[in-house]
Amino acid sequence: MATTIVGQCCRLLNLISGFKHLKLPLTHQPGITRLSRPLWTGAIFDAGNKETVQVLKNFSEKPKMPANVFVTFLQKVTADIMKDNPGMRRPEIVRQASLMWQDLNPEEKSRLTLERKELFEKYKEDMKAYLDNMTPEQIQAEELRKEKRAARRLKSLRKQLGMPKKPVGSFGYFVSEKFPEYSGQNVASAFKLFLSEWAEMSDAEKEKYRQKAREDGQKYKEDIVKWEKEMVALGRFDVVRKKFLHELNKNKKSKPSKKKSVGFSAHDSDSDL
Repeated sequence: MATTIVGQCCRLLNLISGFKHLKLPLTHQPGITRLSRPLWTGAIFDAGNKETVQVLKNFSEKPKMPANVFVTFLQKVTADIMKDNPGMRRPEIVRQASLMWQDLNPEEKSRLTLERKELFEKYKEDMKAYLDNMTPEQIQAEELRKEKRAARRLKSLRKQLGMPKKPVGSFGYFVSEKFPEYSGQNVASAFKLFLSEWAEMSDAEKEKYRQKAREDGQKYKEDIVKWEKEMVALGRFDVVRKKFLHELNKNKKSKPSKKKSVGFSAHDSDSDL
């Protein structure tokens, strides 16, 4: 529970840092310096601007790729399955639909496949028209969406491959330790109390949290390098940090190349040859 709250507090910390020119008196406090990061987490567009609202409206009309044949079949038979089996869970519904799909006659499968093919052809035409008429704002929003989707995919992949977690920092350890005292408070209220108490603590009182942060930070640096070397050995260059790849390429270039000897030099005399 404490870990979850620490994560929520850290996200709230990032959110506060995104409010444009908001000035907080605690930005100088060691351990919570992330408050001063130039990060904007608000809306990309101004919702009060009529032109912006129209852009968002048009952007929401982006064509959607039609579902594959089995998903289309699943959508059609779900209601019948639920009617015959009230309270059936989603995985069981999918399993039942899979059995029904296997027993479906070839003519019906061909019809559904043809329908999906026609929908996909229409989707390609609509998508081409949509891309040809995108505004600069829509292009920017689409690129941002792709970047966020790629970042989520990368984060999930790294987690699956066992990438070491970055330490939460001195303030995070403080929150983790003090949270049981504020268990009756909601996250936002508890976070305000954490900030207030942290600001009133002396450097000596904060030292134990900073020491733990330094120790865990050093261990993280060692663990992350070890993990990245393992990933490179497996050929998974796509999950390692760019900084590590840069250092790897730099080390390779710095190694002197070995030139092959041809067996004699231009300074050898005729008698030596």
